[in-house]
Amino acid sequence: MMRLLYNHLRLTCTQGTVNKIKIHYDNGEFQQFRTKGLMTQNSTSPPELLDYPDSKITAIEINFHSLGNKRLSIVGITPKAIIDVWGKEQQPIIFS
Repeated sequence: MMRLLYNHLRLTCTQGTVNKIKIHYDNGEFQQFRTKGLMTQNSTSPPELLDYPDSKITAIEINFHSLGNKRLSIVGITPKAIIDVWGKEQQPIIFS
């Protein structure tokens, strides 16, 4: 089975409000995903270069706001968060 390698990730917050994202690798290392502040519903992060593109991602840890205020749920802050993860496949380097 061929293993796909990604060198960039982009995240889209489809529900809730996310403030911190941490990527865990199989080599024991982790990377704090840099976003432009708070990610709210329908916001997308810029492409993030992975620190360890040859390692397998074992987990993506998200820290989100879970405020139970009814007024806040009207403006889109919900008690759970859902993110979509997009990866850009590494392209082989060809020297001519």
